[in-house]
Amino acid sequence: MILELHTHTDHSRGKKIYYDAISRPEDMVKATKKVADGIFITDHDKISGAIEAQKYAKKYGVNVFLGEEISCSSGDIVALGIQELIKPGMDVEDTMDAIHAQGGVGIAAHPFDIRRAGTGAECVKCDVVEIFNAMNLDRHSNNKAKKFARDNNMPVVAGSDAHWTEMLGYGQIEVKSNDLDGILKEIKKGQAKIVKNDYIPINTIMNMSLGKLRKSYDPTMEYIHKNYGFPKKQIARSLLSIVTKEKRGLGGFYKFLALVAFGSVILYGQARRIV
Repeated sequence: MILELHTHTDHSRGKKIYYDAISRPEDMVKATKKVADGIFITDHDKISGAIEAQKYAKKYGVNVFLGEEISCSSGDIVALGIQELIKPGMDVEDTMDAIHAQGGVGIAAHPFDIRRAGTGAECVKCDVVEIFNAMNLDRHSNNKAKKFARDNNMPVVAGSDAHWTEMLGYGQIEVKSNDLDGILKEIKKGQAKIVKNDYIPINTIMNMSLGKLRKSYDPTMEYIHKNYGFPKKQIARSLLSIVTKEKRGLGGFYKFLALVAFGSVILYGQARRIV
């Protein structure tokens, strides 16, 4: 069975942008049919999207499993095979205890990413390490995770970290089992095979990011209005309008900013490799 382990729906919320992902649960399940046999929905600190997605499993012939990307105090941990929401903000040990109490498996998500949203060296306390995250365009982050897992003899997986249907199919594993218990055992024992480790194209990530801004336009404008003063309010509202006003494709201004940002990330990764 080919599986997507790390995915998000529009139930995920961002820290600065209201919507952290743009596809509905049904759309994610439908799109999975083209690239995999099963999917774990792992929204940020929510399981409502995963529960909704399970309603469409039979309709599209896809295995849909509950998961959650938990924001623990040291970084993100993906929980697979849970039944109830696990609260964010706990340390790694307590988060892992909560996952195990539900019979789940805890994966250190993008542990060394340059945004410092991962657990870093504390990933050794997790069951499994995500050594390939399709969103880590700097490459160095994944290479460091791979080396850490090898040095500590830890089981490994890959994840697409899909925030949009177009981002599915880039980081996947294969298991022999068809049931949840069997899948979790294979993953925890290091028997899962990484079968896809391709980086998501920059243009796809840019379109997803623009989609998040457009989907979050109203709550973002409201936040700006309530929390920003002059001239920050005027500048922020103008910039948001510029990047979201075009209904198709990427606005020129937004594309320029995005390319500069992604270019910096890639250069950073290359510099770290040299060092």
